[in-house]
Amino acid sequence: MGAMMTQAPELFRVAVGKVGLYDMIRFQMFPPAELWVDEYGSSESPEQVGYLLGYSPYHQVIPGVSYPAFLGLTAKADTRVSWIHTAKFVAALQGATAGSEPVLFHIEQKAGHGQGKGRSDRVKEDVMMFRFIESRLGVGSPAVKNAAQR
Repeated sequence: MGAMMTQAPELFRVAVGKVGLYDMIRFQMFPPAELWVDEYGSSESPEQVGYLLGYSPYHQVIPGVSYPAFLGLTAKADTRVSWIHTAKFVAALQGATAGSEPVLFHIEQKAGHGQGKGRSDRVKEDVMMFRFIESRLGVGSPAVKNAAQR
């Protein structure tokens, strides 16, 4: 999601990123991401750093661009993708955007990369996500509104 919205922000009104990998230059410095170098490449390789910079969402945030509304969701106890990726990306978007759309950050304190969440916690996160999307699109589902009020 981060790569899409930084490459073509005009195509989106709203975006949600869940436990995203946004800094492709430093991703391998946060365990266990060093295991993904074969898949993504490494910024330590002169042949690969240009490719990584070309699409790294964090590095493609440009000051003065009107970015769509964004909700970055992450988890403090995530053992697969560091929450720092989302925090850095959201901060970069907040500082750079020329638009008035909200750029928000939510960190789950106790759960990880989807694990450790009970059904009710997953539902609450989905309700938060869909309410955010609906609010930016100017629509609203009565069922979602009622569930969010509980």
